[in-house]
Amino acid sequence: MHFEVKLEKTLQDRLWSYDLFDILVDGIEVGNIVFRRAPSHLVRICGHIGYHIDSPFQGHRYAYRALQAIMGHIQQLGYTSILVTCDPQNLPSKKTIEHFHILNYEEVAIADPEYPNQDRMAIYEIEVKP
Repeated sequence: MHFEVKLEKTLQDRLWSYDLFDILVDGIEVGNIVFRRAPSHLVRICGHIGYHIDSPFQGHRYAYRALQAIMGHIQQLGYTSILVTCDPQNLPSKKTIEHFHILNYEEVAIADPEYPNQDRMAIYEIEVKP
């Protein structure tokens, strides 16, 4: 099995910058991961990282491996820690995040139109370590 995380593109607007990566297994796209850069008050709820693994490919630790794979990229941008957030009820996502060295954790109430079906967010600060 050949696992690869490939930078697809970088997008920028006034406040945000996004590095979008494809997650490939044996040349097949199984999901994607994004690294978001913005002022800290903006990434507090959504986090620096977003990932998605297509349902037929879930359960193989691809999200964990993808985040691990882009740590060098994140470090080159000058980060020593990043925020990764998830719904506290999303146990697979929590498990993925908790494989990393956690510097800080909190669970907060949210009222954000971006997350209409969610009232709490788990916020992890993890160490950037390639």
